[in-house]
Amino acid sequence: MIDPFKKAKDGDRNAAADVVRAAFAHGRISQPDHDLRLQRIDQAQTIAELQAITRELPAVTTAAPVPQRPTDVLGATRAATPTAYGAARPEEGRRTFVGIIVAAIIAVVLLGVGLAGVLFVGTVGGVGSGGDSASSTQVERAVPDLTSAKGFDEFVAALRQKTGTTVVFDATVYPRYAVVEVPVDENGQRSYGWYYDGAWQKWTGKGTAQTERFDLADLDGPVVASVLRKAGKLVEEPTSTYVLVSSLGREAGTCFSAYATNDYGETAYVDATCAGKVVRRYVS
Repeated sequence: MIDPFKKAKDGDRNAAADVVRAAFAHGRISQPDHDLRLQRIDQAQTIAELQAITRELPAVTTAAPVPQRPTDVLGATRAATPTAYGAARPEEGRRTFVGIIVAAIIAVVLLGVGLAGVLFVGTVGGVGSGGDSASSTQVERAVPDLTSAKGFDEFVAALRQKTGTTVVFDATVYPRYAVVEVPVDENGQRSYGWYYDGAWQKWTGKGTAQTERFDLADLDGPVVASVLRKAGKLVEEPTSTYVLVSSLGREAGTCFSAYATNDYGETAYVDATCAGKVVRRYVS
């Protein structure tokens, strides 16, 4: 059994990054979520943190690769703009002395907080707090389930209040947090990533979107929650569910997908129209 308090090495981070890249390549997560996870992987100091970041994503295997999603329904994946987070990681021997000292300090802190710290990281919806005390405070506030009927509508309302719009390029919504790619201006493709877990924070996700704009206000919370429940019924004992909203399926008449996974690595997704009509189901 792997010790969750064990210090993460370059090989551990590379393996976690491969899981995230594979999930993005197969349309399971959005570009902003992909970038954010890679950023958190770069900051992770322990195995437990890496496990929290990739918990609900299928492991990368050569025996049973995840099939490519149909290109007419949210399957077309946009080419990711190269970022520092996606670049090849240096070998462990090239880490700086400062990085080693910081890792040692964090390891001591983790040992002090004990198992409770690990459990806390695992409850942030799969990405973890990255050691940020402000994020910890946000999580401790009673954040509603963002994939519930009420929680999704409140999330969209919070987005409008924060940015003045509900128009996005894409959004990935988990029970405890959401990542959205919001247009910088009214007409262009420039975008900025926002992270929401009851409070908003920008992260270094400036980029150029490859998809069309989509108005989250076109989706009703009860519809999202209903389709997500249908996805959850396709796998036994689902442990993670989330919603991916994008314009990629617009030509096929769909506007969002609901995903469900379990601890056995089984995954199901459902593509649906904005009215909640299921167009396609898939189970792996």
